[in-house]
Amino acid sequence: MVKNKERETLYATVGQSFEDSSFRIQINSFDTYQHTPTIFDRTSAPLNKDYSFYNVPVIRIFGSIPTGHKILSHIHGIYPYLYIPFFNTSCFELQKLMENVIAESLNRKKEDTEKSKKKDSNERIFKYVAHVSVCKGVPFYGYHIGYQKFFKIYLLNPSYLGRAADLLRNGVVTGHPLQVYESHIPFSLQFLTDFNLFGCGWLKAENVYLRTPILHDEDAKTNELIEYLMGYDSTDLERIGNSALEVDILSQSILNRLTLKEKNLHHDFVEKFNPLSQSQIYIQSTRELWKDSEYQRRSKGQPDYLSPPSVSRSPDVNWVESKENQRMFEYAKSLNASTGNLSFSNILCEKTELKSIPTIFQAFDELAHEPNFGDSAKQFFQISYENQEDNEDEELDDLIDLNLRNNIYEEADINEDELEECQIDDPLGNPLEVPTMNKDDSIKISDISDIQLTQQINNRFSNKRLYSKAFDETILSPISYNLLLPTKSEPPLVGKQRYIYNTPPPFKVSFESQGLPEIEYDDPFCMEQPPKAFIYGNRKFKLKSRLLLDLPQVEIFGASANIVLRPKVTSRDFISWKYVRSPPTYDEVYKYQEPKQSQIGVSQKFKFVTQLTNDRRPDGFNNLTLLVIEIFIKTRGELKADPNFDEVSAIFWRYVDGSTIESGVFITNPSQDIPDTNTQSFLTELEMFEDFALFCRLLDPDIVAGYEVHSSSWGYLIDRGRAKYEFDFMHELSRVTFKSHSKMGDHWGYTHTSSIKICGRHTLNIWRPLKEMKLNKNTIEYAAFHILHERIPHFTEKSLTELYKFDFLGLVNYYKKRCEIDTRLIEKGELVIQAAEEARLIGIDFNDVYYRGSQFKVESLMTRIAKTENFLLSSPSKKQVRNQKPLECIPLVMEPAAAYYKSPLVVLDFQSLYPSIIIAYNYCYSTLLGRLRNYSADSFNQIGTGRVKHPPGLLKLLENDINISPNGLMFAKQSVRKSLLAKMLEDLLDTRQMVKATMKFLEENLRQLYNSRQLALKLTANVTYGYTSASFSGRMPCSDIADAIVQTGRETLEKAIELIEMDPKWGAKVVYGDTDSLFVYLPGRSREEAFKIGKEMADFVTSKNPDPVTLKFEKVYHPSILMAKKRYVGYSFESLKQEPKFDAKGIETVRRDGHPALQYIVEQSLRRLFETNDITNIKKFVLDQFYKIINNEISIQDFCFARAVKIGTYKNPPPGAIVSAKKMEVDERDEPQYKERVPYVIIEETGSILRERARSPEDFIKKNLKLDSEYYIVKTLIPPLERIFNLLGVDVRSWYTDMPKKRNNLSIFRNDCLSCGSKSGGKLCHNCSQNELETILNMRSKLKKTEGKLKRLFAICRACCSNSENCESHDCPIYFTKVREINALKSQDNTRVQLHGLLNW
Repeated sequence: MVKNKERETLYATVGQSFEDSSFRIQINSFDTYQHTPTIFDRTSAPLNKDYSFYNVPVIRIFGSIPTGHKILSHIHGIYPYLYIPFFNTSCFELQKLMENVIAESLNRKKEDTEKSKKKDSNERIFKYVAHVSVCKGVPFYGYHIGYQKFFKIYLLNPSYLGRAADLLRNGVVTGHPLQVYESHIPFSLQFLTDFNLFGCGWLKAENVYLRTPILHDEDAKTNELIEYLMGYDSTDLERIGNSALEVDILSQSILNRLTLKEKNLHHDFVEKFNPLSQSQIYIQSTRELWKDSEYQRRSKGQPDYLSPPSVSRSPDVNWVESKENQRMFEYAKSLNASTGNLSFSNILCEKTELKSIPTIFQAFDELAHEPNFGDSAKQFFQISYENQEDNEDEELDDLIDLNLRNNIYEEADINEDELEECQIDDPLGNPLEVPTMNKDDSIKISDISDIQLTQQINNRFSNKRLYSKAFDETILSPISYNLLLPTKSEPPLVGKQRYIYNTPPPFKVSFESQGLPEIEYDDPFCMEQPPKAFIYGNRKFKLKSRLLLDLPQVEIFGASANIVLRPKVTSRDFISWKYVRSPPTYDEVYKYQEPKQSQIGVSQKFKFVTQLTNDRRPDGFNNLTLLVIEIFIKTRGELKADPNFDEVSAIFWRYVDGSTIESGVFITNPSQDIPDTNTQSFLTELEMFEDFALFCRLLDPDIVAGYEVHSSSWGYLIDRGRAKYEFDFMHELSRVTFKSHSKMGDHWGYTHTSSIKICGRHTLNIWRPLKEMKLNKNTIEYAAFHILHERIPHFTEKSLTELYKFDFLGLVNYYKKRCEIDTRLIEKGELVIQAAEEARLIGIDFNDVYYRGSQFKVESLMTRIAKTENFLLSSPSKKQVRNQKPLECIPLVMEPAAAYYKSPLVVLDFQSLYPSIIIAYNYCYSTLLGRLRNYSADSFNQIGTGRVKHPPGLLKLLENDINISPNGLMFAKQSVRKSLLAKMLEDLLDTRQMVKATMKFLEENLRQLYNSRQLALKLTANVTYGYTSASFSGRMPCSDIADAIVQTGRETLEKAIELIEMDPKWGAKVVYGDTDSLFVYLPGRSREEAFKIGKEMADFVTSKNPDPVTLKFEKVYHPSILMAKKRYVGYSFESLKQEPKFDAKGIETVRRDGHPALQYIVEQSLRRLFETNDITNIKKFVLDQFYKIINNEISIQDFCFARAVKIGTYKNPPPGAIVSAKKMEVDERDEPQYKERVPYVIIEETGSILRERARSPEDFIKKNLKLDSEYYIVKTLIPPLERIFNLLGVDVRSWYTDMPKKRNNLSIFRNDCLSCGSKSGGKLCHNCSQNELETILNMRSKLKKTEGKLKRLFAICRACCSNSENCESHDCPIYFTKVREINALKSQDNTRVQLHGLLNW
């Protein structure tokens, strides 16, 4: 072993130093294959040596060792398994019975069945079942005490796992149905959880056997590698892989398993008398994060992280149905009563026979096999892999694919394309119930002012007001000035009289006590003649005007001050001096006159403000190597590349291994040398393919990637090789030559990640994971601009073919740049690093992070904890899932009081509400005792998809250790059994808090790594509830637990609302609530008071809930608008010193189904409202935009929709699908990818429905079409503005209908007079006809001005690419401006020609 102490300084994790004596392999990818038994495998059944195994499973791990060399590892002695309840039969008889039943189910013809029976009886071969043993464990589904006996059935092929489970459930094997356990857990996950392994983590082996030749390529030999391999034996088994090293490992040699410790907790009431340690870590991967954090903190001189101390709380938890639930609990106790004197010590008596039976945790290595390297075993070394026929396993491969698809499709697809944030929605999809209030408390926020709201809130707490009015009518009376002399404390003199009080005024009177808000914020107003009263939502609005004539009269001591307007001054006599505004400076005028790229004012902003840094400190793991390619194809005109016709002319590649980056090109018949580039040239395309495949095997990358890998990049190479040369690129790229499971065409992969599966390598379809960044378009040009802040050109296929002929080096530089952009997008988007971190944390394969759903990820963590505690996870059938009780409870989502809130609106949020509820109330499968309603003591009680029956007297014994949920479910408290879900979630949430706290001390590069970790922890915790509530696609759902969580959350929120509104010192009103958050309105309060009150409310509500249910003060909106459920907007403040942040949820400014102009106009209108309250200002702005649209003073880019399309799934296709279908009619290869966002515009065309008027931007520009201004204004702009401003009593639609509109042709390129545009009977007006020289000069001046604009635009384009004339990037605003100016130049040139003809010049 290498003892290189210098390398340890590179490792952030102390426990993973290079000096570890074990052989370490980083698990980058793995799969399984079937093979005849070798020296490392069992050849016969353990229960009867006369029965041999036909094939055995072998796990194949592709990874790397600490020296950086790639390695292929074969893991022997691991078999898939499932459990069933024990019944009276021998293990061997059950094994034979299972073997025969599975064989019969696979043989479709009766005669085949008879033949197989005779053949099997004679040959004594097991093909399906490897072994059956007896072990003991505790069912996880429901509260069970004491061990139970189970059969553990090992299979010889993982593809039969689902079939065997169905046969057992349906009673085919034993004649009666059996409950099956852990058959829903895939073989790969069984392997990882049993041996405590994690994707992209280290496998530590005590011993390995090296296959010869030891090195695939002698050039890879280093002194470090030689020293690392010393002491390990070699075998004569033939190599099947292309990696540098290839080894065999026995299952018992894996050391990771030794770090797990068995916890015998549930065979008795162990936790009742020996409580668990609060600081215990249950998930092994989080233990490594704590070690890493400790290392980072000490390296920065910071103290170790200490969990925050628990806050003293006095929760008084009383549910709405508490009394009724308690009554039913007493009745259930009476039904479950025992005749004897029970106690915790005598309720369970473990049977003697159970003591000698191994537990589930102990039974993991029953099939471990020690190889015999004597002479009798040498025959096994001579087995040739090439002699085995792959067609034997065709049926098995089909079963593997079917089983995998079933597992995947059973998962809930949580990451929807339009889901903007991680949140918990109503699982039923039913209309959410709106909470009702008492009659006395019903306050309609939108109907009344802050003054009225303050008075009604005060009336709730006091029936008698201190003072009915601030000042009574009889308080003041005039007296003579001579009666009293003025003093310092008296009111000032006014004229000849002054006023004193007959009755002393009230002192220490607050505004609040008088029913007045402390601060009266301005209402929206207008600076013009006030509009008519507007009725909306059964309410009448009257917008106030601030014109001088409309202001209310000011009373001065009872007399009105009349407003006298001066008559219009007609004399030129001097009247008075007046201050006027200074004239504008030169810079102000220049800035004002500076032309904008988009006439409507939309400016492209970066989706991500700062570029992400990429320097990372090594953390002890090897980098996953990456190979990115882009290909150039000479096409036929405007058509897309077709692998049946168009050959690949060049393959541009870029290889990344940490900080090492290499690049080059494979090309056929280059027209000239390529400088500064690693170039391989070939005469034919096939030679290039063969050499490139060999090159890939030598590089041996872990990940192959391209921006779009299906119709271009790797997918095109594969299709071209098959179509033209029958060259199997999939096989050539595979890391193995035997049992390669490479394939192309996986539908689930096509719609979610990639349909290309290369054995031993991951395929990264770059644009797919970038969709999670919520980009409005999916093009590489758009992604590069918003993520990398860099513009890159876009060329059509025809332009690229022309570049190859006329600017070869320009073409090469373009593709080299694309490869660079691909790798930088992967790097900046952290597509590899974040997925690797999640794989290490959750314990799944790298590809499964993108490929599998959230249920699979939750199951990985849950299974790891369950195995150490000897829990058995239930595997319900689809029928059981469908037959469970439907979900009954829904989260609280209040209908918001839709209005404009001018006073502060405080947002309070329960921190991880559902996970906190699971922890606080100990909800779990393993703690669920059953439902109180219809409880039965004599029969099984149904819970979710399972059943539970309690021993007599158990409820009486646990009466003080039971939590009753609001919907009447019984759960054991932590005092007798801590919930497994609570253990998992506590570990995740505590680790996340530690990671977030450590982030503060780290540099930017490590901070991003830690941010990836905390996001993975957060998402995993938040989807745990979804695992229990997946009533349709669930793998192990329980609707009872899901209902208990939801109803507890609902009543927790309702209780918080009551606590907040019933405290008079706050004067608060909850105007909106959504699942785990509250919006609290504080009328008349200042922003400073809102922060103080918000924190007080959060602390008070937190103290009334059990730990760790915590209400957090999140932010203050001031001002804001609530429109509907999940739709609100306002200026948010998270601290007092912060600048206001425009924060919108669910409205058009953040939605991606509109167009940029819509987002800009709505956002600017809202900003003007929040900053000025001036409706006249907003009206002027909106009408100005309407005028620009009507007069065509716009950029097409600002009015492009871009919506995701799914070709082939529509009955009535939307506009985007219509546009795509039209393109495919011209070129069938021009098909968008699944859920790719397709841009389109709506044109003006009479007699056509909307979707038929959709056109692509290219088609629009090519045919010089015209946008439908009426549609864009009336259908896309006015509705969202109405939804906002109708709440203020403003009729936006009337603004448009009252606009003066032109009736003639609105094109800006046509006027009556060709020269000046004035009305004329002919083509030239009289004035222009008479002044010919001036007319010609004016025309040439216009031409010169337009040419100058184009010259500047082309200069900008040349800075981006050398061939600016051919660039057609629709994501660049310069392109559309350039097209507009070119059209203007053509029109002006035509006008010039006409003028020359008219004037005879």
